[in-house]
Formats: sequence, structure tokens, C-alpha cells
Amino acid sequence: MRIKRKCAGCKRLLRSCNLTKNKFTEQMLCKKCSNEIDPNKFFNPLDENKEIRPFSITDTEKKVLLRYNTKTHVNSLCKSLKAIERIKLINNSHNKEKLK
Repeated sequence: MRIKRKCAGCKRLLRSCNLTKNKFTEQMLCKKCSNEIDPNKFFNPLDENKEIRPFSITDTEKKVLLRYNTKTHVNSLCKSLKAIERIKLINNSHNKEKLK
């Protein structure tokens, strides 16, 4: 007889081999519930700035990067991401002008 457990998300009774530990919530979830969870653990929906840009780094992300890298490496990464963001904004504005 196989061991069955409940999924923490949907409360279904499944075999334990079908449940995996989600690395963000630390719960045993089925694949469906695990895919519904947003993988960006730095996203805070209560934050005033709800605009999420692909090249922005929050303070918590900087702290996590500082654990594994030096401060100069993190600062250079932030500068390069800001430069990429500026370049994309300029390219988008030029494309809009060309379409007019």
C-alpha cells in the first residue's frame, strides 16, 4: 500500500511521490499548485511601486547578491542593468517616432 499525503495548496489526497517541496513556500505541493506560485520571491504586492521592470533590482535582491559576491561586483551589475534599461527605453522611443 502506497503512502498518501495531502497537498498543502489544494488539499487533495495524493501519493507522496506526486508531491514536491516548493523551494519558495517550503510546503509539499502537487505540480499544479507549485506552478501557480510566483517564482519571484522578491516581488511584494503591497509595495507602492507596483511597476515591475525586467532590469530593476530591489534592495533585498542586492542584499542577497552581497552574500555571494563582493560589493564592487554588485554595483557594476546594477550599473550595467540600468544602462541596458536606458538603451531599451531609447530604442522604444525611436521606434515609436518612426511609426508616426
